[in-house]
Amino acid sequence: MPVRLSVSAAAPVLVTIAGRYGSILVVFAVLAILARRLPLADYGEFVLAYGVAATLYFLSGFGIPDGGVRVAAEALARGERARAAGAVRGILVSGLLSLGAAVAIAVVMALVPGRGVVAATALWAGTWALLFAAAQALLALGRTRAAGLFFYAAGGASMLVTVVPYALLASGPGASGAILCAALGYGLAAGVGALLAAISARPLGPAEPSGFGLLAGTGLPFAATRVVQTALVWSVPWAIGFFHGAAEAGLVGTALRVAVIVSVSGCSDDLYVW
Repeated sequence: MPVRLSVSAAAPVLVTIAGRYGSILVVFAVLAILARRLPLADYGEFVLAYGVAATLYFLSGFGIPDGGVRVAAEALARGERARAAGAVRGILVSGLLSLGAAVAIAVVMALVPGRGVVAATALWAGTWALLFAAAQALLALGRTRAAGLFFYAAGGASMLVTVVPYALLASGPGASGAILCAALGYGLAAGVGALLAAISARPLGPAEPSGFGLLAGTGLPFAATRVVQTALVWSVPWAIGFFHGAAEAGLVGTALRVAVIVSVSGCSDDLYVW
């Protein structure tokens, strides 16, 4: 019995670890396929877009997803189910608003000649933001295993069914198409995660309105810290892309992903757990 209890207690952690490191390997495999199929400059633009999307999605909800986890946990500990439901709803609404803003930016940029990559990157950041919000909502509800799977594994797995087929089957794959496929995959995963979180919150009953100001004020410092950490990691590829072009930046960005696999630092890939 003690061994069985120990395994049961460790299961959420093991699932999270497997999803996290498995996702890193999947992303690297996707990059390897894109490196062979895309022109070098287009591959570099995809890598740079990955870094931008991975940095911006943390701040897109202005800390609401992080703050909502804490507010919901405190409310559930006090038996305030309506307040916890309101915090979860606030998390999901912030994700939807982030996606809406990203879609608006993408539409505007798509109308500007030569800004297709920027438009696709904005859309990817928006779908990634919704996926993060869905994972945080599940975490706030105590569904740690599901939260870890969606945040760590769903994004990478989604690229296997969107980006990889595009790269292998398209007659002339390019950066914009690959980024759009990544955004589509993340959007599908985010939709499933958000729906699961909404269904999981129903037993809590009617939601008590939870002010966005409270949630943002609670979580914004943590979101800002993670944005700075991730931006520092990607600052070298961005600088190389600015001064030397996307092709060279793609090579450095790939080396960065290899370093992540070796060191498993993952500073940009952490769910916030209070």
